[in-house]
Formats: sequence, structure tokens, C-alpha cells
Amino acid sequence: MLGGQDYEIYERRELIGLNKGEVLDARIVRWDDESWVFTGAFLYHPVEARKAVLKEAKRRKKQQPDVSALHFAWELARLALKMERYRNVAVEHIYKFD
Repeated sequence: MLGGQDYEIYERRELIGLNKGEVLDARIVRWDDESWVFTGAFLYHPVEARKAVLKEAKRRKKQQPDVSALHFAWELARLALKMERYRNVAVEHIYKFD
């Protein structure tokens, strides 16, 4: 999202419940000289948060071209945990970046 790199991921498992365009935090590692694979750790963000997350990523890239992807990933992880803890609160009230 921030780095602008594309990766071709080799995945032998079917990722159930994941659709194109959804936002997730996943770790990838080098499998061999030519391919990358997912580790077992995935962090999914609500579909309703996609627009806000993409807007914030775009804002950060524009504001600071060498923005830290790691810092943004940690912030998104914090928001996902908050979403998990406060299930009765609407997504748009949790995924706020102002």
C-alpha cells in the first residue's frame, strides 16, 4: 500500500473468506530464489474500513514520500484490536485517522 511493490505470492492453501481488494496485514518470506510465501499470521481489517485505510495511506504517501510502512502497519494492527474489543462500535468510529 505504501511501498508500491508487487509480489507474486505462492500459496497452496485456499484463503477462505478473502476477496480481491480486501485489506489484510500478512507477512511474506522468501521461499526460494524465485518465490514468496505467506507466513501463518494474518490480520484482517473490516471491509467497511477499506476506504478510510486507502485514503490514509494515500495521504501519508503524499505528505511524506518516505513514510514508514511499519509504523502504519502497527497503527492498523492497533485499530483492528480495538475493533475486536469494541464490537458494538461502528467501524467508521474506530478507523479514524484525524
